[in-house]
Amino acid sequence: LIKGPESMTGETEARFISATGRFAYCHVHVSYIQETGNQLVSLNDVTEFRNTQEKLFKSREQYKAILKAIPDILYLVDKNGNFLDSQYNSGSKYPLGISNPKAQNIGDLYPGTISRIMLSFIETCLNNNNMTIKELEIPDPLDALTLHIEARFVPAGPEEALVLIRDI
Repeated sequence: LIKGPESMTGETEARFISATGRFAYCHVHVSYIQETGNQLVSLNDVTEFRNTQEKLFKSREQYKAILKAIPDILYLVDKNGNFLDSQYNSGSKYPLGISNPKAQNIGDLYPGTISRIMLSFIETCLNNNNMTIKELEIPDPLDALTLHIEARFVPAGPEEALVLIRDI
C-alpha cells in the first residue's frame, strides 16, 4: 500500500532489465482504496507470457514466408467446404480461387461432381485425422483443356482442413 492521490489509478505494462541483463516484463495495476486513501499496487511478472508471444509472432512470420514460397493454391476450409482463408501465388498454373472473388465455398469454384468429391475427402481427412490425397481432372475455365490436379486434404483442427491444389 502507498499513499497518493485518487487520480493515481490504472494499469500498465513495464519492461525492466533484470540483474542477469535479460528483459523482464511486469504488469502493474494501481487501485485506489477510498476508505483509507491508499493505493494498492500489484505487480505480476508476465515475462514468460511476453517471451512466448514474441516467439509465436516470429514463428508466424516464418510460416507465412514458407507459404508464400509454395507455388500451389492453399485453401483453409471448414467441414462444409466454406473458405476461411486462401493463399494463391501468381506463379501457379491453376488460377481458380483468386479469379473468383465471390467464391465462398468449394462448390462456387469447382463443378458439381468435383466439389462433391472434394467435400467427401475433407470429411474423410477430418474423421480420420489424416492427410488424404486425390488426383482429379477438372475442365479449365480459361480454355478447352482439362487440368490434372493433385488435391491434398490435411486436418487443421477438429472442423477445419487445409486443401492444397497442385497442377500435375
